[in-house]
Amino acid sequence: MDGGLVESVPRRRSDRVYDIFTVMRRNRILASKWSPWVLAVLASLATLAVGLVRGRQDFFATQGDGSYDVLASSLASHGVYLDAVSADVGGHLHPAWVAYRPPGFPMLLASFYWVLGRSPSTVVLLQSLLVAAIVLATVFLAQVFLSKSGALAAGAIAAFFPYSFVQSAGLIDTPLYTATSIGALAVILRRPLTLRSMLVVAALLSVATLTRPAAILVVVGVAVWLVAVYPKRRLLLAPAALFLVVVGVWVVRDSVVLHSPVTVATNGGWNLYLGNNDRTATYVVSGRSLDRLDDDQGHPDWASVNALSEVGQDQYFRDLAAHWMFSNPGMEARTLATKAAFSILPVLRPDGGGSKGLLFLVTAVPLYGLGAVGLFRLRRRRGAFLLIWTVAATLASEIVFFPYTRILSPVFPILAIGFVAVVWRRRWRPRTPGSGLGEAAVGSS
Repeated sequence: MDGGLVESVPRRRSDRVYDIFTVMRRNRILASKWSPWVLAVLASLATLAVGLVRGRQDFFATQGDGSYDVLASSLASHGVYLDAVSADVGGHLHPAWVAYRPPGFPMLLASFYWVLGRSPSTVVLLQSLLVAAIVLATVFLAQVFLSKSGALAAGAIAAFFPYSFVQSAGLIDTPLYTATSIGALAVILRRPLTLRSMLVVAALLSVATLTRPAAILVVVGVAVWLVAVYPKRRLLLAPAALFLVVVGVWVVRDSVVLHSPVTVATNGGWNLYLGNNDRTATYVVSGRSLDRLDDDQGHPDWASVNALSEVGQDQYFRDLAAHWMFSNPGMEARTLATKAAFSILPVLRPDGGGSKGLLFLVTAVPLYGLGAVGLFRLRRRRGAFLLIWTVAATLASEIVFFPYTRILSPVFPILAIGFVAVVWRRRWRPRTPGSGLGEAAVGSS
């Protein structure tokens, strides 16, 4: 039969529908080079919509941490980094705090305030752009371990996971930290390890550290991995210098302003104390209800605390926390183990019930469990160490420094990669060893 005659026969609607699903089944649409960008735009628009709806409430008082707004407003209006809100320690206001918060997110927010003005829509716009960056970074990182379709699925999970999706539009530093840390991993593993790409990594990790100082644990893991796999180690000196300069400038600023050597922020001692004391341990381990964990822990001598400088108070709470941790090793171990369990099953927390706890139980537990299994299966792949290290470092910093472990939003993109590697293992197999762009670059350097 003539081929032209066959093609001239009109197709039925059902045949056309079948063809659409056939194309999707073969992943031709999902594997398009524009798919990650389309997904990023959709995630950004969805975050923008959710944020604008939530912005109808008292946004700056209820949606996140208001101290970020105070710092950003101070920078945008007066060029002064001054926080008079988060200094409310134990009910005692200290308006002269100048280094309590890390500067990463407040400075970025201040730049948007300066251009667009202070409003809930400005905050939501910034966060929606960061969500788009998170999606792109997740997809590009996942492509090192999965096919293009599998990487797109991981990006979709990272974009629309219920908890992070709803919370990303508020006054929190999580989107910036996630975008920079995941972006740094994507650049390391996907692009050739050239001097230029490593300088980009150093810049991203610098911003991540200035957003959350706990990122220094991720930086250590990245440094160890690069030293182990990169043959031209002398080229690592320039990225290391860039990182030290960017972070060091802020450390010097704090030290000069406070007339005493400090790190990136002065809230580390207070956070460490909140997570390690008798009342917190009693609350975490036994579930007994407490009035407020940050009201009066029972131990601080507030008369003495108020007489100390900002740096002195930070050191005071560090010493107090360290004394309790070493004096109660058994209770400390039980507290840390319980907080680690809360990070996976927050519904077990005394305040973790209700619809929110049930939603997390249904959605996050599979992501955590299968994501961990997937990362374990990928453990022999070059670069998998960085994913596993980042998850472990984030969990470790959370269970040590906070009264109860927060939802681990920064590692959701990494767990999504492991999740896809397990659930869609047959359709979207991980790429064969040696196919990663980062690996090829290392081998050819």
